[in-house]
Amino acid sequence: MSRCFLADTVDSVGHLSQDGCSPTSIQKRHREMHDLPAKNPTEQPAEQRLKVDYIKSNFFRVIHADGLFGGLTPRGNIQMEIWSERQPIPRQSSYRVIVEGDGSPVLGDEVMDERQSREAFIREVEVGIVIDLELAKSMIDWLKTRVAALEEARAIQITSTNSAEG
Repeated sequence: MSRCFLADTVDSVGHLSQDGCSPTSIQKRHREMHDLPAKNPTEQPAEQRLKVDYIKSNFFRVIHADGLFGGLTPRGNIQMEIWSERQPIPRQSSYRVIVEGDGSPVLGDEVMDERQSREAFIREVEVGIVIDLELAKSMIDWLKTRVAALEEARAIQITSTNSAEG
């Protein structure tokens, strides 16, 4: 059921009564309530704006991307998982303990042949992203613009480096 917050009545089928619910009446009441000057009917309405604040979530982080894997979802979206590549870190290390003259222990060198580690490179999947077709197209356009700007900046840098050397 529709209703006007400034009106007193709504008829039995949900239509607003004519007691001040037209857009003009509402604007007039708003001006009166807030001591605003009457609007000149020949004035053009001001351009409307919508402000958007960007707030980082608690899970926000910057990641390095070396690659991605993905495909289409059953609901017609695009899913991608972004990974970074690195060498494996040890699962476990062993260190010699050296006893000082006063009897206090000091950490010595690592015993390398006791190190336990993976035997493969790591692709650490950092994040998964699901986007729709329209966002995918927007991302393509956005990336093309950034790639062109980066290529132009690199070309300028190469040109100025060659000019300085010559």
